[in-house]
Amino acid sequence: MTDQELLKYSETQRGTATRILSETGLIPFLSKYGKCSVIGSFDLSLMYGPDIDIVVETNNPRDASVSVIKELIEKREFHKYQYGDFVKFSRTGWPVGFIVVLISEMDGVRWETEIWFLEKYPQDKIDRDLRFKEKLTPENRLTILKLKQAREAQGDNKHRISSTDIYRAVLIDRLTDYDQILSKYENK
Repeated sequence: MTDQELLKYSETQRGTATRILSETGLIPFLSKYGKCSVIGSFDLSLMYGPDIDIVVETNNPRDASVSVIKELIEKREFHKYQYGDFVKFSRTGWPVGFIVVLISEMDGVRWETEIWFLEKYPQDKIDRDLRFKEKLTPENRLTILKLKQAREAQGDNKHRISSTDIYRAVLIDRLTDYDQILSKYENK
């Protein structure tokens, strides 16, 4: 892809994500359960892969997440529903909360929407996301998209090298080579 095609592709991905959120009414629905924020590549306008990240801050993440997945199953707007308990089964580097993952298809593409239910989105993550936004320029935005493209071309995924690691590498560490980023951040 040329640089312009890559930028257009990212815009198209964000447009498709917006359609999914709009057509399912997901944000107003989730807002009944707490403060709802679309985060990650959608918020930063750095979309490449077909995934959407949402955080719902609520006083009782378990009850809210269980109610949400039950209601969503009844609505039958998604193809697949997954649930994870990262309170009892915590993982280093992952939020302490509950996750609902929704799988849908839009224009023949499989989309994944991850919804984290947390008591509070950690302040260090809020600060990090703000730093990323402040440091974004047209040049490093394109670099990030190229690195996401390289990740996909090599058959890697967000579990091997996360988008957040790519953002940190480019915006903080000023790295631009995928292999260097991989060696620094893989599985951290």
